[in-house]
Amino acid sequence: MSELLKNILYRAGAEETIDFTSDASNFTGNCDAVYFPRNQDEVTAIVKYANSRKIPVTVSAARTSLTGSSVPEGGIVLNTARLNKLISFDQEARQVTLEPGYYLKDLKEFLYGKGLLYPPDPTEELSTIGGNIATNASGAKTFKYGPTRNFVEELEIILPDGEFIKLKRGANFALGNKLTLTSETGNTYNIDLGELNMPEVKNAAGYFIKWKMDAIDLFIGSEGTLGIITAARLKLVNAPEELLSCLTYFENEDDALSFISEAKNIAYKNRNPIPGGLPDPRALEFFDRYSLALLNEEYKHIPVRGAAVWFEQEYNSTNAECLHTAWNELMEKHHASPDSWLALNRQEQEEIGKFRHAVSYIVNEYIKRRGLRKVGTDVAVPDSEFVSFYKKITGMARDSGLKFVTYGHFGNSHIHLNMLPAGNKEYELAKKIYYKICGEAVQLKGTVSAEHGIGKLKKEYLRLMYSQEEIEVMKRIKCTLDPNNILSPGNIF
Repeated sequence: MSELLKNILYRAGAEETIDFTSDASNFTGNCDAVYFPRNQDEVTAIVKYANSRKIPVTVSAARTSLTGSSVPEGGIVLNTARLNKLISFDQEARQVTLEPGYYLKDLKEFLYGKGLLYPPDPTEELSTIGGNIATNASGAKTFKYGPTRNFVEELEIILPDGEFIKLKRGANFALGNKLTLTSETGNTYNIDLGELNMPEVKNAAGYFIKWKMDAIDLFIGSEGTLGIITAARLKLVNAPEELLSCLTYFENEDDALSFISEAKNIAYKNRNPIPGGLPDPRALEFFDRYSLALLNEEYKHIPVRGAAVWFEQEYNSTNAECLHTAWNELMEKHHASPDSWLALNRQEQEEIGKFRHAVSYIVNEYIKRRGLRKVGTDVAVPDSEFVSFYKKITGMARDSGLKFVTYGHFGNSHIHLNMLPAGNKEYELAKKIYYKICGEAVQLKGTVSAEHGIGKLKKEYLRLMYSQEEIEVMKRIKCTLDPNNILSPGNIF
């Protein structure tokens, strides 16, 4: 062991490392040691040591993954908890540079009051920036702003051989499907990107591969398999002057779905950086009656109706009245109940945000108490197929007799249908239904994973989405950068 490695904080042995061998999916693994580097030099030392001995290295942060991607299956864990500094902030340029272990919630708190916003907002605010980039995380605001990828301007990365590269958006593009990377010391990596038929929907399944693509995009969403991020420069946007947050209820589920469809169509036609007088929600989320019943146990003031829709609308003093009128007319047109939950100030908006996040937490706790793994879809399909797809898969779940809840980012035609098996027999049935749902999504040119990634738990579903030849393309890219297969082995394929 090198002298530098000896000075890096680490834990060894089953009892000392057990907290780092599971994630939010309830998937568990094992490792020999967990290292906690403080800087880029220590990351480099760990990686070079592991690569020279072909020791697997699983990159881990807050372990909020729902796919097992941060769970080791042997080898060592490189945990980024101590790489948690805010390196620089440029208010005028609207940019911030962070280490990978910086928490998303801390970034939100830092930006509050500065007139700036970082839009990506996965449900788990205790996730880290590095983890968000590794999975191309998204969330409610993705409907308007898109996923994490849209806000990554620069990455500093340690490759599997210990070499350092810095990638700046717009600086290095593939020549067709041939991409060349050059490290700080002059090492070159010639990557054949092959061809990949990615779905034209919100997607986080497998590597991002496109003709003449920007090099930085290969690493975003690569789930720790191609390199370890040590710093990221992120783009920010101006925070809205005002924000309307509303949870509105519908007696009839079809009315809720038609409300969402029309709100989406209006937004697509009228989207503008400066909000006008027509609805342009940054978030458009759905909760079925079963989700509302589950949430009612904790939020007693929430009525259990046929469905509910939560939307957020940015506005300013010049368009406030016309926007409020437009939304009221849209709700009335689709028979929304008059007793909506309206949040206009920050405290109320945070409370409604907690409500929105609570359903995922309640589902996760239900699964953990039964010692099972979560069986919740992450599928997305084209908008034109969405309503019929939703009705088909909820019908499949209903016909199975399993308890389930459905919610999600319906603005992006992205559904979380979570089955709630009571025991192992129902769990096995739930997995079969999940597989069928993924197959249905793929047939409609959708994705098996819109935001959570593939990790170790969803590899069989990736094979529904891509041919073996396309998966081999990804494997060859991995082999070019990581011939010893040390970084996060078992993730994606």
